[in-house]
Amino acid sequence: MTYLDWYLHLSETCQEMGYDLGLLLCPDPEVVINKIIPSAVEIACKTARKQARRMGPRSHWKMYLSDPQLYQIGILEASRAHMGTAGPGKNWLPRYIAFLCLCTLPRNSFYVAVGFGRILSTGSTPEILELFELLSHRFSPDDPPIGRDEKSAHDASSNIHQQIYAEFKDSFQTNGKKLLFDNVPKSAGALNDDICRSLDRVIPWETEHFPATKQARRTSYERMAAEMAIAHVCIDQHRCLEEVKRDNQRISRYFDAWKVPIANSAEPTEPAEKPGLRWNDV
Repeated sequence: MTYLDWYLHLSETCQEMGYDLGLLLCPDPEVVINKIIPSAVEIACKTARKQARRMGPRSHWKMYLSDPQLYQIGILEASRAHMGTAGPGKNWLPRYIAFLCLCTLPRNSFYVAVGFGRILSTGSTPEILELFELLSHRFSPDDPPIGRDEKSAHDASSNIHQQIYAEFKDSFQTNGKKLLFDNVPKSAGALNDDICRSLDRVIPWETEHFPATKQARRTSYERMAAEMAIAHVCIDQHRCLEEVKRDNQRISRYFDAWKVPIANSAEPTEPAEKPGLRWNDV
């Protein structure tokens, strides 16, 4: 199968979502169509082959991504490669959130919980662990994902901080080897809207919103589906996580503010919106 054949087997909706995601990160339609999408398809095909080779008894240690999800990750990686580590511009916030997704989603649901609950949001380590345990038993009651503890959360947080520091140290203010953050209450105007718009694009494709998500059973495939369901809730903080909080009083006061890196210069502005196109339409 050629790269173009692989792309054409994706649904039109998936192709349009890829274009929209690429345009959010690189607001130049020609670059998205001619560079980012072809590169993303190549990345997705290569990752699919690697993923097939590592399937085995320890496969639950990493995410298993469907073809649309592989394409989604491919768009994130290709956009990052094209944009490089340029200083903050009008789309610095989507690029930051996209990179946080790249640091976490291909790993496992626990990394996603730490990245989006503790680094993008103001959740503490005990709060992250409580949320992760709750979601694990909600989505996979018969065989929840591997248990985690404070050391696991600290190690994941340190790893993610190192990656975002290396990527953005020239774009955002720093303190030592970490970025500096402002705490911004959720539902606080335009900045909150920009964060939610970016989160909508990096939620794993082909996953359902809570509470429609089904519980997993004992099969290997469904355990991996549970991992993706947990990741969905942890990324979709303005919608699914709020539903979880409403249903569970003990975590209802957690994750009430965003942690936003402080840019050296430019303020975030609303990213351009263009109608979706498909690669083979051009």
